[in-house]
Amino acid sequence: MSWDVLIQELPVDLRSLDEIPDDLVPRPLGTRAELLATIRAAVPVADLSDPSWGVIDGGGYSIEINLGQGDPVAAVMLHVRGGPPAFAVVRTLVMAIGRPALDCGTGAVIDFEAPDAAAGFEAWRAYRDRVVGPDRGSR
Repeated sequence: MSWDVLIQELPVDLRSLDEIPDDLVPRPLGTRAELLATIRAAVPVADLSDPSWGVIDGGGYSIEINLGQGDPVAAVMLHVRGGPPAFAVVRTLVMAIGRPALDCGTGAVIDFEAPDAAAGFEAWRAYRDRVVGPDRGSR
């Protein structure tokens, strides 16, 4: 069970998934080589040995980084498991890539500057703890 975050080019004023125009064709995020270099610089411990599917294993969390098969890369999907340190790493990745991030659970664009930026992540953790338990759902 993971908290999923989509990073892709979106209209500047978009606040939620419901506002995405049906005819939107987002610009690519960049070449695979550019994105891999950006991720390595932002999170040096990232295992990017598979250039389409990276993994970050940290203390009490893991993040899978799905870059897909295309080049240039259209979007990045993060599959996040674990506790609070994971949110800080997600923020670091999103800021490094420099594009908006959609919380796939809430459908909202994550505003990392807002006081409640982690609200969607915390809601997912509470749900996970109810469904699978806090220890089993960490990784």
